[in-house]
Amino acid sequence: MEDDERFLDGFPETSDEKDPLLTDRRTLARSAGVTVGTMILVAFAFVGGVLWATSHEPDLDYSNVAAELAIKIGYAVLLGLLAVGIALAAVALAVGIPWVRRRRSRR
Repeated sequence: MEDDERFLDGFPETSDEKDPLLTDRRTLARSAGVTVGTMILVAFAFVGGVLWATSHEPDLDYSNVAAELAIKIGYAVLLGLLAVGIALAAVALAVGIPWVRRRRSRR
């Protein structure tokens, strides 16, 4: 019975009450918004990269249908991942530059 109570109450060292990130609701909401926004941006970037790849296919002479399918899918996925990388780099710069400026101004 005692173990059940400890499980439901949580251990004292795992309490989130002292974490400043979780106690400041404004910071938590801003972080959650940036995270969700990044996820949406990355999804759109991948879809945009794949759509761009399907409209700009390489002009190759394929030996069989399976090779053509594999090359076209691989090309589309590769350009989709490239677009995701570009979007993540842009988000990292957009979030990181103001963060560094705030840290430097506190010194």
